[in-house]
Amino acid sequence: MIEFTDDLRTHVEAIDDQHQELISRVNAIVVLGLNAAPAELQKTFDFLGEYVVEHFHDEEQLQIRSNYPKYRQHLLEHQHFVKDFAKLILQYENKGISPKFSQQFIDFVVDWVMKHIKISDADLAKHILKHPAAE
Repeated sequence: MIEFTDDLRTHVEAIDDQHQELISRVNAIVVLGLNAAPAELQKTFDFLGEYVVEHFHDEEQLQIRSNYPKYRQHLLEHQHFVKDFAKLILQYENKGISPKFSQQFIDFVVDWVMKHIKISDADLAKHILKHPAAE
């Protein structure tokens, strides 16, 4: 499980609010794990997938408004996540849930979210805080 600690806080309210919700949804999948009914797990995957796309869109709009110089790099990170997330969901849909899949999915999402927030989003937040009109 991920805890939204100060090291994940960007101090850009819009980003932090969405990160807290994103972490809440990731934690829901961690808790559901193998004990979830397939319909509940699918519902959670669907919501997480939709929320990630919405969050990425909002972040990208902040980047554009603030003329973030690393916009393309950040966009590529988002696109890679969406692609890899879709592959994992396809794997789930084709093979179902297993202990290996659960661990693979959780490791992927938790690792990506933590690294992305601490590195890429922290850098973006520094830029946005220097350009407050972008918020």
